[in-house]
Amino acid sequence: MISISCGLLFGIIHFVDYLRIHTGSLQFRRFLINSFTFIEFIFLSAFIWLNLENKKAKFFLLCFSFAFTAFLIYFNVTSHFTRIDSIPIGIESLIIISFSFYFLYERVKSPSLTFIYNDYRFWIIIGMIIYLAGSFFIYIYGEQLEVAAWKKFRYLTLVFYIIRALFFSIAIIVFAKSPIPKNQKINKTIPYLDIQ
Repeated sequence: MISISCGLLFGIIHFVDYLRIHTGSLQFRRFLINSFTFIEFIFLSAFIWLNLENKKAKFFLLCFSFAFTAFLIYFNVTSHFTRIDSIPIGIESLIIISFSFYFLYERVKSPSLTFIYNDYRFWIIIGMIIYLAGSFFIYIYGEQLEVAAWKKFRYLTLVFYIIRALFFSIAIIVFAKSPIPKNQKINKTIPYLDIQ
C-alpha cells in the first residue's frame, strides 16, 4: 500500500513538473504550477492526517487544508506570476512542516514505539521536512530573482527532490521489513473446498 501511494505521488508530481517545464503557454504553465502545488499539498497533508492520532490536530489540519485550497484558487485567479507561485509554496511548506513536527511529537510521546526510526512514517515525514525546508527559500525568492539567478538556483531543488526520494525509499524498505503487529491477525484458515 505504501509503495503504491509513494509511486503514485512521485508519478503525478513529476509528470506535472515535466509538463510545467516543457510547455510553452504561460497560462497553461501557471495552471500546472498551481496544480503541482495543490497535488503535492493534498498528498502530503492526507498522509499526515491519516497518521495523526489527536482529533483536534486532525480538525486543524482539515481546516488549514480547506483554507489553503480556497487561497490557492483565489491566488490563481488574481495573481500574474511568471515563474513560480512563491506565496502558495511558502504557505504550503509552513503548514506541512508544522504538522510534520506535531506528528513527530506524537510519535515520540507514544509509549508503544521503541525506536522511532523503526516506523516507516518517520522516514516519510523526515523526507518531507528536509525537502520542504531545503527548497523553502529558493521557492520563496523564485519570483523576485533575476532570470539568470533563478535558472542557476532552481536546480538546487533537485537535490532536495533526490533526498526526499531517498527517504521515501528508506520508508518503503522499513515498511517491508517490519513485522506484522500483534493486534493484526492473519487469517490462515483453509476454506472447505470439498466438491461432492
